[in-house]
Amino acid sequence: MEIRTYQNKIVLVDDEQFAIAEVDFPAVDGRDGVVEISHTFVDESMRGKGVAGKLMEKTVEHLRRENLKAIPSCSYATAWFGKHREAQDVLESTAATELFPDDEGVDDPVELEDEFARKTGETINSEVASEDGFQTKQSRTQPDATDADADETRQKIIPFRKAAAGAGKVAAGTGKAALNVTGKVAGAVLNDKTVGAVLLVVSRIFQVVSAFLMAFLLILISVPALRALDAFGPLGSMLTDRNIPEIAYIASVAGTCLYMAISVIWILTRKKYASEDHLVSIDTGRGITAFLLVVLLEIATEMLADYPEPTDQVALGLYGFITILYQHTELAMRLAIGGLLLSVVRKIIGR
Repeated sequence: MEIRTYQNKIVLVDDEQFAIAEVDFPAVDGRDGVVEISHTFVDESMRGKGVAGKLMEKTVEHLRRENLKAIPSCSYATAWFGKHREAQDVLESTAATELFPDDEGVDDPVELEDEFARKTGETINSEVASEDGFQTKQSRTQPDATDADADETRQKIIPFRKAAAGAGKVAAGTGKAALNVTGKVAGAVLNDKTVGAVLLVVSRIFQVVSAFLMAFLLILISVPALRALDAFGPLGSMLTDRNIPEIAYIASVAGTCLYMAISVIWILTRKKYASEDHLVSIDTGRGITAFLLVVLLEIATEMLADYPEPTDQVALGLYGFITILYQHTELAMRLAIGGLLLSVVRKIIGR
């Protein structure tokens, strides 16, 4: 299995390249740097294994890296952010306020409660979230104070809470404004959509060029091979006379040309994987194996060309095919290496 990051989604694919889980976060129209986490999906076979949470963590990493802000709209994403306050920095300001309304005010509520207890002598029970997520009770008991002191302390604490809340809102607003400006500047310098579109065009061009190189190799081998079909005798007597060299020669030519023709079609296709409600097409660099085999074939041709002509009938037919390949070894090698490099680049781009 492999986790893949695309322009507006993160997908977990199995060994057969089918999507078994994903998080979608399309861009929000008219708002630069803002995306909407609109859809999460986990196949039934993977549920209960923490897969969705892992993809959400990857999504948060991606949003931070690309300086994007998110609005969670699907129920799972909303619930996940509600349990992971450490990830609220990637939330759009309105979404963060709706999810964490209690984070807008007091900087240190425990200190205020301690002051109140010290003045009044009351015991304060506060629920504090432990690191493992469970709620624990903490009690504080302080020396007695007069009723006048208690009333005075209450009057001081309440305005202080309001003032702290106002200051917190101003600071939060300033910070959010700075983040928005930074996001817009980064988006102007490097727009993810633009980069993705450019990479897609480059991948398509390389795909067509790769197919053209394989087709040219096919012509380079098949044309001289067809012209030399009667090198071992007339074709009409090939089967009646059991002309083994001719049969071996034709079989090797036909097999090689058929393989290369199939490779041309294979290179022009793109890998598709099914999601819950749509089909995604990507370039997985098809053609790497085909070009690599052509390179190895040309290397073998170079090595066998200097050997004396064999006496075995089957080997004699194969030697005739090697002789045809040897006519354009240097050019065929360059074409095959070029196609191999283009296919590797297409696989890296993966669009």
